[in-house]
Amino acid sequence: MSKEYFELRQKFPDRIPVLLHSLSKRTIVLKDHKFLVPKSLKIGEFMFIIRSRLHITAETAIFIFVKKQTESTYVIPLASASVETIAENFAYIDGHLPIFVATENTFG
Repeated sequence: MSKEYFELRQKFPDRIPVLLHSLSKRTIVLKDHKFLVPKSLKIGEFMFIIRSRLHITAETAIFIFVKKQTESTYVIPLASASVETIAENFAYIDGHLPIFVATENTFG
C-alpha cells in the first residue's frame, strides 16, 4: 500500500479512496477525480454523485466499471453493492479503488 493511501486509511478508517477514470470516446470533464467515499455508500448513490458533478444532459447515460489490477476485463458492479464490497474485490495493491466512467447518448 502506498504511503499516501496508507495515511488516508489511517486518518479516515470509515472511507475508501476512489480514483475516477474516463472510458468514454467523448471527453468527460472531471474537476475532481479523487474521492474519499464512505464504505457504506451504495454504488447507485455514488453514480448519482458522479452524474451531478459531470454536468451532463438528461439524454446521456453514465456507466460505471471496475476491474482487477491483474486483469484486463471490466465489470459493471451492482448498483445495490456497497463501495466497501467492491473495494474488497477490486481495490489495487496500493489501496485505492479505481472506478471507470463511460457515457453514452441514449436517445440517438
